[in-house]
Amino acid sequence: MGSPRNTHARRRPLLELTSFELGERRFTVDDVFDAANFRGELENFWKEYLQCLASEAAAEAAGLKAPRKEIQGRSEEYRYAHDLVTAEETDAWLGQRGISQDVFEEYFIRRHWLDQRDLASEPQFRPLSTAAPEEYSQLTQVNNFFTPPTSDVRG
Repeated sequence: MGSPRNTHARRRPLLELTSFELGERRFTVDDVFDAANFRGELENFWKEYLQCLASEAAAEAAGLKAPRKEIQGRSEEYRYAHDLVTAEETDAWLGQRGISQDVFEEYFIRRHWLDQRDLASEPQFRPLSTAAPEEYSQLTQVNNFFTPPTSDVRG
């Protein structure tokens, strides 16, 4: 099974952040994801991501819009849990990770639709090795960085 890393260029600032150091050796967030992918530990995140996409597509097809107030509430809850009280602190934190405000908001919209998963049928599972570059980037940059997978992912 080939890693998306080997087939897709996906370098972004978040992935280049130092996750930890061992002696004089520096390990980036990207290195951590590669190790987790090698061990098969990203599969649950991938399944959840596919469910998010399926639920989001079903909501869009039904003409549904994510409730603005709920998305704002989710964002604020996350920010306060991570001591990002002001908009400036949040912008700086996102900027350090190469994540735009739009991507940050899209994450909470996807989480909303994941909670509404009864909107969508079970998504067709495909191996992580088949992920398009933007899917793998989204998976590693945003989904894994913000939240661990839920324990009740179908599959």
